[in-house]
Amino acid sequence: MASSSAGLRLSERGVKGILCDIHGVLFDNDSSTSYPVKGSVEAFNKLSESGIPIRLVSNESSCTPEDVVKKCHKLGINVEKSHIFTPVPAAYNVLRQRNLRLIKIFVSSFLLYFLGLEIYFEVLVLR
Repeated sequence: MASSSAGLRLSERGVKGILCDIHGVLFDNDSSTSYPVKGSVEAFNKLSESGIPIRLVSNESSCTPEDVVKKCHKLGINVEKSHIFTPVPAAYNVLRQRNLRLIKIFVSSFLLYFLGLEIYFEVLVLR
């Protein structure tokens, strides 16, 4: 059972989980730093305490899940890597499941995600 009043109200309405966008909802970035969206840290942490599962999602392909965890922790948002869903790990799963062999990687920090596949790849680093 949910422990906070917000969580209790959500669970009474049949809410079994929450998908929360990351960029522009929990935090924003400028050229040099990340900063929380006003009220997002408090709201996220209150929902986390409710017992309702929360997963973070993003279509932002320039951040790895590890990057997102670091940013969240730095801003006071307690989240686990396994609760973050971004495009690069999803692409890896599609490549693996479909046994695809040739890909192009445009950001070198994502190369590590694909090393376990028997593929031919090109790494193109955009600056």
